[in-house]
Amino acid sequence: MADTELVHALQNRQNGAMEQFQTAYTPLLRYIIAPILPDERDREECLSDVLLRVWDSIGTFDPGRALWAAVERLGRRDRELFLRKYYYYQPTVQIAAESGLTVRAVEGKLYRIRKHLQSELGGVFHG
Repeated sequence: MADTELVHALQNRQNGAMEQFQTAYTPLLRYIIAPILPDERDREECLSDVLLRVWDSIGTFDPGRALWAAVERLGRRDRELFLRKYYYYQPTVQIAAESGLTVRAVEGKLYRIRKHLQSELGGVFHG
C-alpha cells in the first residue's frame, strides 16, 4: 500500500491500517529514537507515544517529529545537552525541515537555547 493510501486508510480508521503503518514505519521510528534515549524502556514508551500521536492526529503526522517526541522524554539537563550537540552540527534549514518549524522559529529557539546554556554552563554568548 502506498503512503498516501495508508494515510487515507488511517484517517478512515480502516481495519488493519494501524498494523500496516507500524510494519512500515516502526523501523524508521526506532532508528530516530534509539540514539536519543539510551534506556530500552524509554525507547519503547516513546515509540508507543509516537504511534498514539499518529492515530490521534494522522492528518498532520510527520515522521520527523519522532525526534522531538524522544527529546521531550529526556530530562531537562540531558535535553539541553542533546540539543546543544544536535544543533551544533545541523544547518538551520535542516532543523526546520525535521521539526516542522519555520527557519525563523528555529533561529529563535536556537537563540534561547544558546542563551540558556550560557547561563547554565557559563561562558560568553555570541547571539
